[in-house]
Amino acid sequence: MPAETITINLGASNQNYTLLGTGGAGGFGTYLAQQGTCAAGPSLTTCILTGNYTGTTPGYDAGAYTLTTTYNTADGGLAATSTNPVSSSDGGNYFHFNPFAPDVNMDLLLVQTGGGANAVPLVENGVFTADSYWIGGTAPVCSNVPAGTNCTQGDVGLTDGGTYGGPVTGGVVFNSNISSSVVSAVPEPEWLALGGLIPGALMFARRRFLS
Repeated sequence: MPAETITINLGASNQNYTLLGTGGAGGFGTYLAQQGTCAAGPSLTTCILTGNYTGTTPGYDAGAYTLTTTYNTADGGLAATSTNPVSSSDGGNYFHFNPFAPDVNMDLLLVQTGGGANAVPLVENGVFTADSYWIGGTAPVCSNVPAGTNCTQGDVGLTDGGTYGGPVTGGVVFNSNISSSVVSAVPEPEWLALGGLIPGALMFARRRFLS
């Protein structure tokens, strides 16, 4: 069967997506992205983001998703930078991931309504295998920002230790030849002491920015 391009629409996440500000650089916001509820083990951190999905391709048209992200605990998250300076007209309210370290992996589990499950590796050993991945939110919550600071993604990116986030929606585009049928199961994190994470709005990430 020839490979086909599959687009998945990710519905509102059950967990918050958090951007942790790291102080900015050259007028750009800088962040560590924590994709969902994260459990930090001695060497590996596992973050889980879940929700429902829709699509138009048979076998990928409706169900529940689990996005699992792993990286070395010492990383603190996925490094990211605003696409434009915070002083620009968009306020620095979009971001792209910095080039991933080899320890970063992202896997999307799609459990189809009515039966069947497919595993889609989005990032393997720091390299994107999916064509595109993006996220966005509309109801951000901020914390650890100086009094009088606006609750915007850009301003939080200029604040070391500030957080910005909330539930997100998004999408993924991938080639069917990287997807495989699996028995649905979610990897166990190394350590189950889960922190209370507060995350996102107007967030955006896409593979094309990583070239």
